[in-house]
Amino acid sequence: RLVGTRHNIIFPEDKVVSGEYEFDKLKVLVREFLADDEVDIVVGVGGLVSEILSHSGPYNKPVIANGVFHPGLQDIPLTQDNTSGVENFGYTLISLSMERDLESFYSIYPFKNLGFLLYDEFIDAIPVVRDYFTSFMQKHDTESRIIPLGKEFRQAIQDLPVDIDAVYIGLLYDYTREELKELIDLLNAKDLPTFAMVGRPFVELGVLAGAAPGSNLENLSRRNALDIEKILDGQDPADFSVSVDYKDELVINMRTARAIDFYPTFSTLAQADVLHEEELEG
Repeated sequence: RLVGTRHNIIFPEDKVVSGEYEFDKLKVLVREFLADDEVDIVVGVGGLVSEILSHSGPYNKPVIANGVFHPGLQDIPLTQDNTSGVENFGYTLISLSMERDLESFYSIYPFKNLGFLLYDEFIDAIPVVRDYFTSFMQKHDTESRIIPLGKEFRQAIQDLPVDIDAVYIGLLYDYTREELKELIDLLNAKDLPTFAMVGRPFVELGVLAGAAPGSNLENLSRRNALDIEKILDGQDPADFSVSVDYKDELVINMRTARAIDFYPTFSTLAQADVLHEEELEG
């Protein structure tokens, strides 16, 4: 139990819901929870719900949005103290970890045309993602293309443009483990180097590399628990830092590297946790 024992905190089953990555459905859920007198604190996890929560003020109860992409581009307040400064509203950023990911991926494989896999609803709801992604590519004099994915991903992978030479996999939490494995296998069959925002869990499924340890999600959960406890102690989330201490841990799957005929440099391997390293010796 992360929150501790000082407060009696209840998470009713009917109040823990998923919008199933449908923007309109999420807007309805947010509106209902903000108006629900039985709900004392609203916590959202994910880019879509964070976009909605961030523009749902003024807030009559504490709200925490986990998954703001870029405050400036999304028109979300950010003070010099690294807080929202908005009464009853706090949020956490995910953009910095993504930028580090792209830098790490480029150092491993200097791609020329990168594909970015994202849910189509996410792209439609937060179009600034496209601009942010493009600006990073321009800095490295490379091309990029966002590949929207829906519930059916197989055709999208099959129809990937032939000039894409690497793929960055965004947050694809709505797929089952089996579906993720199939998606990754399809990419590997095209001999495409891949890098996952989620990091180690996806690398263990067959992605070439990632830099986020599996514990990052645990860190976010722990951060949420601490924030809830501070709110119950009378603090305003307007004063909470928007930054989360995400720790990098480069992980490389050498079984995948061999399968796609790609061999990382010795300097890259030296700084990484290498999965299936024993196969190098076989």
